[in-house]
Amino acid sequence: MPDQSRNPTKGGAPRPSGIRYPLLASLLLLASLSLWLALQRDPAPPEPDPLQSSARLVDEAQCQGCHAEQFQRWRGSHHQLAMQTARDDTVLGDFAGQSVKIGAEQVRFFRRDGGFWVHTKGPDGRPGDFRVAYVLGVEPLQQYLLELPGGRLQAFPLAWDVAARRWLQLYPEQSMDRQDPLHWSGPQQNANFMCIECHTTGFRRNFDPVSGHYASHWQALGVGCQSCHGPASKHLAWAAQPNRDARRGFALSLASADAPTQVESCGRCHARRAPLGDGFDAQGRLLDDYLPTLLTPLLYELDGKIKDEVFEWGSFTQSRMFAKGVRCTNCHDPHGARLKASGNALCLQCHNLAGKPALPGIDGRGLQARDYDTPEHHHHRSGQPGS
Repeated sequence: MPDQSRNPTKGGAPRPSGIRYPLLASLLLLASLSLWLALQRDPAPPEPDPLQSSARLVDEAQCQGCHAEQFQRWRGSHHQLAMQTARDDTVLGDFAGQSVKIGAEQVRFFRRDGGFWVHTKGPDGRPGDFRVAYVLGVEPLQQYLLELPGGRLQAFPLAWDVAARRWLQLYPEQSMDRQDPLHWSGPQQNANFMCIECHTTGFRRNFDPVSGHYASHWQALGVGCQSCHGPASKHLAWAAQPNRDARRGFALSLASADAPTQVESCGRCHARRAPLGDGFDAQGRLLDDYLPTLLTPLLYELDGKIKDEVFEWGSFTQSRMFAKGVRCTNCHDPHGARLKASGNALCLQCHNLAGKPALPGIDGRGLQARDYDTPEHHHHRSGQPGS
């Protein structure tokens, strides 16, 4: 009689398949549970738009190949010359050892080792020599940035009056005492925070609050193409493609933007405002990156006109012109920053005998058809300024 204890199908040792089936069932249940949990998750976010995410600043010399006319209008403009390295061909002020008395103190402007220097009281209250690193502007005034440790560039309060050819004290009531809030070495004259963003392209302050030092950086000196249009790397890639989309490689087209969008683009610099971060998004809204100052009697006249140094944005956006759709480029060339017409011809684009604006996109309702270019209206005799 056969030994049934050795037969795996009858009695004896348990079957191996008795372990396999519960294990497979458990694995299947676990896989089902994992799939169910995965389906409960939020859908994956959409891929970022490469037009914005990968756009970067480029050398703006590449722009002139296709935009020669705009580039020529920009060359030599206040935008291009907004900030320059201090050199013999850029410094307009008299640094031939001239001294200027401020209260009881003497400030001396002189040359040394090929550079431009100012002898004045420093942050410690003691006289010293400080090098001019950069110049701001070309007329009517030119201001100078002095170097201090920690990457700081400080705006000196004596500017050169180009027309009068003399040194002009910007704050006549100010002393040269380092305790004065407006002393040139103090926070209120720090150009890294106050000035340079609107005088360069692609500026970053890179301030370290722990050390109190700046590692500021800019793409280019002066206000260039990318200050308004944004990073142009995608535009260059677009220009090289045979099939081109309507956006021309920019996330925002200023040429087709509405009046508020275009005015906000200019307002990033032409406004009195406080930055909310380091730099700005050229495609964003003004209030995303800046906090404009309030309408106070110290800054604005009662009718909203400019009273103090508030620049243009705050006053213009309160005006009837802005409400009617007038934008900056109706009067100003955006590349050369010059007026598009001389004398009264600028105003006669809208205020004319026809009573209709000659420019598209402006609401002409309320305009009166009359001759505004007369002494009865502008109160100047023929041949006088403004006539």
